[in-house]
Amino acid sequence: MRCLFTVHAGEYLVGSEIEKRIRQVDVWLPSKDRGIDLLVTGRANNGGSEGIVSIQVKFSKDFAITDDADLQKYGLEASSWYSLIRDKIITSPADIWIFVILPFKRVDINYVIIPKDELNNRLNQYKKSGKRLDIYFRVIATSNNSNECWDTRGLSRQEQIALCRGENHDKEEIQKRCFTQYINAWRIVEEKLK
Repeated sequence: MRCLFTVHAGEYLVGSEIEKRIRQVDVWLPSKDRGIDLLVTGRANNGGSEGIVSIQVKFSKDFAITDDADLQKYGLEASSWYSLIRDKIITSPADIWIFVILPFKRVDINYVIIPKDELNNRLNQYKKSGKRLDIYFRVIATSNNSNECWDTRGLSRQEQIALCRGENHDKEEIQKRCFTQYINAWRIVEEKLK
């Protein structure tokens, strides 16, 4: 097999993070692009594989630097943009999708780690039509030193400011856009390997 491409930045960051956080695994790059960017296998003591998980990686540069100061002064840490195709999510052979959110100003990388079926179900709750799904994952620092993650695509500027200020989180339509539980949720990868 002759390598005709190199790993992209998001795949490298995810692979490195997996090797750092989850011991006794191997991270593999497929030789053909079939919708799986990384394959992770666990190592059993007897030399056999404990588990296998396939991962689709999406990477975005940080757009927070271009967002207005209204959002930044209320805790906006990073802003990303992903353009997805609905049918590709549905038919994806990957078990888990990982969105890499690399902030411009800080070194803390955030990863939104979500099982494929859950991603599809979550997006269908508030993105009911269209083949193309644009997602703006925004990471917001909270006063208790944790991060929140929201898809703000389609929200007004005032709604986005309210999110950054910690307001309106209880509204049903806004709550559907909350992806906080998936930030750096490496346990999802670990559980799939068991």
